[in-house]
Amino acid sequence: MDAPPVQYTTTSDGFRIAYAAMPRAGQGETLIYVPFPIQTLGHVSAWSWTEDWGQHPQLSRLATVLRLARYDTRGQGLSTRGLDDSHSLEAYERDLEAVVERLGVDQVVLMGGALASHVALRYAVHHPERVRALILYGTDVTYPTSAALNLDLAASDWHLFLHSFLAVAHSNENISPEERRQAVAGMKDCVNQSDYLQYARVAATSSVLAVAPLVTSPTLVIAESRHLSFPREGAARLASLIPNARLVTIDESAGMAATAQPALDFLAELPASEAPSTDARRRVVPPPNTLSPREVQILRLVAAGKSSREIGETLVLSVRTVERHIANVYLKTETHGRAQITNYARDNGLY
Repeated sequence: MDAPPVQYTTTSDGFRIAYAAMPRAGQGETLIYVPFPIQTLGHVSAWSWTEDWGQHPQLSRLATVLRLARYDTRGQGLSTRGLDDSHSLEAYERDLEAVVERLGVDQVVLMGGALASHVALRYAVHHPERVRALILYGTDVTYPTSAALNLDLAASDWHLFLHSFLAVAHSNENISPEERRQAVAGMKDCVNQSDYLQYARVAATSSVLAVAPLVTSPTLVIAESRHLSFPREGAARLASLIPNARLVTIDESAGMAATAQPALDFLAELPASEAPSTDARRRVVPPPNTLSPREVQILRLVAAGKSSREIGETLVLSVRTVERHIANVYLKTETHGRAQITNYARDNGLY
């Protein structure tokens, strides 16, 4: 698979983000591969578009059916480097948001593992009309400390940490000593120690416990039967929080390539794409007379007993905007007061 040309877009807070998209083939979905913590579009190595292990077999299989897009997050690869102590998980959402906008499509499929799965999930909650489906793997509700994220080791011995990271991330792949040497050298080109430590600091506190129940996009969670960092139990826990998510378990011995076919099978079973709001609504079995995806989220949070202020904090909305949505929910559902909204949500399978 030849690498497509690298292009650039700029985030809302001024970071330059490198991205690359394969040419569109037929009517295939556009899938954005949300990046791992150590990768780059600019280094052709075992960590990039070539070679017969790691991401390449997975990406090659996906690209036969889908329009595949990748990007480097801030702090790595060809994107703006130099993260400071103000760095946050929301920054990665802004990176993804900029890429989605630049691709110029109504809806995208998001696929990501590790912290990227949290970024994809949060974006889907904040932009439900833009996400056709989610495919999450190597994931959990929180980011486990066992996932080669030992901050002390990364801070004290960068070289040893990278070897450890590689061993954990690809524990189920057959990698020769020379490939390992090249991969570690490539990883050093991907990200410097300082930027990785900022990433690790954010990842160590990441949780999607509050936002996972708000997802309205069709979601596939892929678990490996045995994984050193992300055991199946964690993936199952996350899948149980996402409304109607599908959990698939694969054999851990097959490597990352094994995630491609379940992903393609899942996408092939989705109903034909329609207008974004209709597509998002289908996922939550909405009541008659069309609540929007955002209104369904608001309704669920009201039914859960959240105040307007708490809803605003969860969805990053002003209290005035939340109350406007609640008023619309009252109108469309012909309810009056939070007690009736709660009953309505339960009667229609939304809570």
